[in-house]
Amino acid sequence: SLEKNCGGEYYENIDPSNIECLEEFQAFQKSVLGIWSKFILDSDCNSASSKSQEDSISGRRLLNQNFEVIRSSESLLSQFGCPDYPELLSNYWANDPDVRQALHVRKGSVGEWKRCNYGFPYERNVRSSVEYHANLSAK
Repeated sequence: SLEKNCGGEYYENIDPSNIECLEEFQAFQKSVLGIWSKFILDSDCNSASSKSQEDSISGRRLLNQNFEVIRSSESLLSQFGCPDYPELLSNYWANDPDVRQALHVRKGSVGEWKRCNYGFPYERNVRSSVEYHANLSAK
C-alpha cells in the first residue's frame, strides 16, 4: 500500500499534501526502525543506543568526546558489537604520535586525520566506483 498510495515516489519525493502516503511512509519507517541499512541482518547500532539514524554523526562525536573513558576499559570495547565501531576508533589510532612515527609521517606535514571530513565542498556524489576501477584495471 505504500507504493500504491505514494505512486511509487516514497523515498525521496513524497508529496507533503498526500496524507495517505505520509501515513504509510511513517508506518514503514517505524517498521524498519532498528534495522541497520548497511547490514540488514544486524541491529542498527545507532538506534540500539536509542538514537535515531539522523543522530549517527552526533553519536560519533559523543564517542569521540568520551574516548578516554572508553579506552581505559577493555571490557567496554569488547561490548561494541557494531561492525563500524573500529572505524570510529580509527580517528584515535591515526592521530596517535607512535602510530604516525611508525608510518613515517613527518611531524607537522599532516594535520589531524579525520575519517569523515564533512567540510569538503563536494559537487556530486559518486554512488559506485566500479566503473572507474574497471577502467583503471583495463589499462
